[in-house]
Amino acid sequence: MIGIEHTRLFKKVDENGINPVEEEGLANDIMQKAEDIFKSKSNLKAHVSASFYSTMSFYRKLENPPSLKKVSKTTLAQQIASFVLENLPSLGEYKYFENPDPYTGSYFLTPLISSINIGNSKELDSASFFPVSAHLVPSLEFSQLIEKIKKKNRRPKNYKRDYSQIWLVFVASPFNITMDFNFDRGLPEIQSTFDRVFIYRHGDQKYHELQQITG
Repeated sequence: MIGIEHTRLFKKVDENGINPVEEEGLANDIMQKAEDIFKSKSNLKAHVSASFYSTMSFYRKLENPPSLKKVSKTTLAQQIASFVLENLPSLGEYKYFENPDPYTGSYFLTPLISSINIGNSKELDSASFFPVSAHLVPSLEFSQLIEKIKKKNRRPKNYKRDYSQIWLVFVASPFNITMDFNFDRGLPEIQSTFDRVFIYRHGDQKYHELQQITG
């Protein structure tokens, strides 16, 4: 009989100490406030999406990392709502604004925003504001993985009396940005008291076995 120890493989913050999940929550709050402000001033059916730099998870060291925690949510929401009111396109049309402007290099709003897309919808029941983000998937850090295995290595001796083999399974998931990794560099060889060690990619439903160092 085989015993299986499950654990999650995740990275809560990026190299700049930014938690992308937390930043997405702040972005949602800001856009909801902006929507409420817009609706208090206009009954037009604006369809607005904004992309924030701090939700991109750069996974490289930045001199001044972006974070929505550095600004007032209410102030930024007011700025977004005012910008939309000033730049609303004709009915049924859309306008896209890249920040900074690729031609002038100037920012129309805080540098925390990378772009805003504004539509004047025919179909919506009311205005709708929401954040969008694109994530860079980090490479799996071997040192982090090996450290996790070391912490788990004391577990098998507790199970050996009940099971003939003990397997360790790390779960990674493309549906959670803190649990998504690419394996471009392959996987390291490891030393473990577990009989077999795997990374399970939830999403493509594939198991990747880590090779044990022998001898």
